[in-house]
Parts: sequence; C-alpha cells; structure tokens
Amino acid sequence: MSGMNAIRSVGLFVAAGLAEIGGGYLIWRWLREGAPWPVGLAGAVILVIYGVIPTFQSVDDFGRIYAAYGGVFVIMSLLWGWAIDGHRPDNYDWLGAAIVAVGVGVIFFSPHRLFFSFSERASVLAAAPQPAGRRQKHQIRLSSHILPTSSRRGTSNTGLNVGGSA
Repeated sequence: MSGMNAIRSVGLFVAAGLAEIGGGYLIWRWLREGAPWPVGLAGAVILVIYGVIPTFQSVDDFGRIYAAYGGVFVIMSLLWGWAIDGHRPDNYDWLGAAIVAVGVGVIFFSPHRLFFSFSERASVLAAAPQPAGRRQKHQIRLSSHILPTSSRRGTSNTGLNVGGSA
C-alpha cells in the first residue's frame, strides 16, 4: 500500500469512526437522555452515512476492512469518551488502545500476499505426498482442505466425515 493510499485509508477510518460514534451518540442522547426526536433521526442518518464510508476504501476485502476499522473504533471511542463525556482513559485503556493499534497495522497495512492464507496452507498440505503405509490420522475433509480433529470416529453432527477418508 502506497503512502497516499495509507493516508486515505486512515482518513476513511477516522471518518467512519466519527460517523458511527457520532450517530450512535445522538441516538443515545435521544433514547437515554430525553433529547428531541430530530436528534435521534439525525443520528440514524449519520449511521447510514457510516455504512457507506467504508465502501470508499481501496481494498476489496470487506472482512479485513471491518476488522481493522474495529480497532480504530475502539481507539476513537476512548478519545470520544474523554473529549465529549469527560471520562479520561486510564493506563489500562491506553495499553489496550496501543495493542489494538498494533493489530490494526498488522491486519490492514501488512503485505498479506507474503504469507499463505489458511486455506492455501491447507491445500498445500493436502497435496503433499504421504509416505507409503502411513495415512494422516484424524482428519476432516472439507472441500479440498484437510483439518486436524480429535480422535473421534464417525460422522459429526455437521455431516462432515470425521476420522475417515472422504
């Protein structure tokens, strides 16, 4: 990801965070604090806008975008609570925010193609030749993927073949 794309992504995460937290806050004020109904309506409109903002990300991986955004949301929620509600984060909050920030960086900004995904790794392992006379013990065949299981035999309640061959 280039520097400009990274800056754009962070900006979109911040915009999404402000929209989600701000919209949720307005609905909170309406339902919990007795603010007039137009405040709740404005919150609902802002939450719809929040739902649109992530679609402007340059990455086409919905799960990765929302996982990384979840970390940004945690950090922004702490900052919102401090700035708007006056609840200053304590040392544990800051530690958690730092851990989450590292997670966001790993999830969203790391070069994912340098590593095999779980399904790619499972496919490579499934295709590897087995020594003569040995069979893999305790496996579930799911599509073309092989996953280790416990020592149970038979069919699981999901209908998957457990412990045997497909």
